[in-house]
Amino acid sequence: GSFQLMAAKKKWGYIGNFTHSDFRDLQTGSVRPKDHPDFGKRPEYVANIRGLDSAVINSSESLQRFSAYKQINTLQKLAFRPNEQSELIYTFNFSTTNDIPRYDRLTLYDDNDQLEYAQWYYGPQKWMMNALKFNHYKPGQLFDAMKVTVAFQNFEESRHDRRFRNSTLRNRTEKVGVISLNTDFEKDLNARNHFFYGGEYLRNQVNSLAFSENTDTGEIGNLSTRYPN
Repeated sequence: GSFQLMAAKKKWGYIGNFTHSDFRDLQTGSVRPKDHPDFGKRPEYVANIRGLDSAVINSSESLQRFSAYKQINTLQKLAFRPNEQSELIYTFNFSTTNDIPRYDRLTLYDDNDQLEYAQWYYGPQKWMMNALKFNHYKPGQLFDAMKVTVAFQNFEESRHDRRFRNSTLRNRTEKVGVISLNTDFEKDLNARNHFFYGGEYLRNQVNSLAFSENTDTGEIGNLSTRYPN
């Protein structure tokens, strides 16, 4: 589902969009290769019953349980043009999901033909960006057109896993903040020659956290991070 709104007047314009996606569990087809008759089948899955991990028979072997997820996206853009030569544009982007199961890990079996993981999922994957762009078009000695963009982005993702009938849930979270400055200039030297130049600055701030959690007692323990800060 998606909703979009647009509005404009002589000196300003606005566009906003909101989208919600809901993906259900995938379902395989019933025709399989003769050499691999069990390809894509999901005969059982893990459920926590009265505090104990248990293997539960799937109602349909073709239903890939724990492949579903939801996602939200929004875009907001506002433009202001004080005169014919200048334009100021602000953009806001945001995207997030719910927890996303790692389907291939949830279907792994150990040497005893027992499902290996009770939990394996990505936490909400979040992305946010704020950007301010200034465009200026006026012939001069150094340039005829100038574009300057300042932006800040923030990323967050995490991984969580717990083995079958094991009380230790491992949690790893990564956050990245990005500051950027981009400048572009254009100059028409003559009717046949055009000159382009500019520069860009980027700074990434990485923060990586990790801890283990005992799902029975709530006790928190140390765990190695996925990346250094």
